Amino acid sequence: MRDQLDKMVELAAIPNMTLQVVPLGLGAHPGLDNTFTLLEFRSPQRPAIYIENMAGSIYLERESDVERYREALTHLQAGALDPENSAALIEKIRDKFEA
Repeated sequence: MRDQLDKMVELAAIPNMTLQVVPLGLGAHPGLDNTFTLLEFRSPQRPAIYIENMAGSIYLERESDVERYREALTHLQAGALDPENSAALIEKIRDKFEA
């Protein structure tokens, strides 16, 4: 676990990466039981949503679906800790595990 948390902090330092932790105190939120990834590409490929769950995985490409998940992602980002505090929290949790 310690190695995994170290890797997260290491990846968070990459300039084009953003790591944000959603605190438990946020309560119910769109990411609680819904794993999704927003896939954005260079033109002409349109964005898509990749959803993975116990039943399998699907891609959503309709503009209305993509916008609904963009809104959910915006909500998650707004409720999450900022990147610096997220990395600090992960380091604090990491330090609880033996080396």
